[in-house]
Amino acid sequence: CPDTALFIPVQCYDLDQFGYLERHLSSLEYDGLSLPTRNLDPAGIALFLLKFYKMGIRKVHLLSVSNFSGIALAAYCARHLFDWFSIDATTWRKVSEYQDYLHPMDLEKISVRNNVVFDERRPLPCACPWCSRTTFTQIKHLPYTDKTEFLRCHNYFVIESLGRDLYARSANFDSYIQHLRERNQRQARKVGNLIEALTIVHHRKNEPIETLRKVLGGGRL
Repeated sequence: CPDTALFIPVQCYDLDQFGYLERHLSSLEYDGLSLPTRNLDPAGIALFLLKFYKMGIRKVHLLSVSNFSGIALAAYCARHLFDWFSIDATTWRKVSEYQDYLHPMDLEKISVRNNVVFDERRPLPCACPWCSRTTFTQIKHLPYTDKTEFLRCHNYFVIESLGRDLYARSANFDSYIQHLRERNQRQARKVGNLIEALTIVHHRKNEPIETLRKVLGGGRL
């Protein structure tokens, strides 16, 4: 398959471990790097991405990213650091099986299990094709199979929509940061950590990697 891009998986927790792999990459032909994010926080992911950027890597794929902070970081990097950038995760499917509805603003989970009581005056916060004709109460009373199918469609839609929206907004850094603060106030601490990492990436990306390693910290949750 000569037209299929080859991404080398970076199975590392920190840059010390990555150093061993980096020594062998120069003798390999590949198109980009794939990073399993595991338990890395935004600063840890940002440090790896800055290392890739300084190595001249132009294509990156992040595994297991479907939360607000991860998507916001990916949107910025896709816009400003790399030529090609992608993410994936199975969150849209897994949370659906647990009967959780993802809020389109920040991907906060809202349980729609049968024992949850909703105010009928509370409108759905989403205008996707699946939400436009129903209510929370109607969703929770669906048979499990139908409910899971509904949630899969909605959850996938809002994750993808968030990514597209944040990518469009990331062109201007200052307005992007302000939007992140305003959009996700329920996860203020996590968003604060994200903004701190993004600010370092934006203003200091050309500094030596060891300097960036010190200011970004260990980067583990």
